[in-house]
Amino acid sequence: MKQYSKDKLIFPIVILASSIILGGSYYTTQTSKQNSVERQQALKLEEEKKTKEADSLKEETKAREEKMARQNCYDEAGDNAREVLKSRSKLSAAVEKEYKDLIANNLYRKDDFDKYYEDCLSKSGLKR
Repeated sequence: MKQYSKDKLIFPIVILASSIILGGSYYTTQTSKQNSVERQQALKLEEEKKTKEADSLKEETKAREEKMARQNCYDEAGDNAREVLKSRSKLSAAVEKEYKDLIANNLYRKDDFDKYYEDCLSKSGLKR
């Protein structure tokens, strides 16, 4: 058997220890990079989710406002059409009975209503 001297064993041990240290450092660096990338992706997804929620809320608000504006136009057009009907009933004796029946039932003429409704939608910027 040959006897190895300390000098001959130190060099392989140093190489082995250096390799373990470098490998561990490399592994730690790669793990850290991967964790950082995953955190960034999670933050990006969270930001996109918040943006979508905000956009959705804006769309819902806009739809609700448009619905309210259309309802206001509907009410305003009905009121205006009823007023026109009352005015016409006073002017024309021939159709007075027909108009009085409509007035008594809180109704209006459709063509008058449609005109006022379209005008209101135009003023509100909702014209189709």
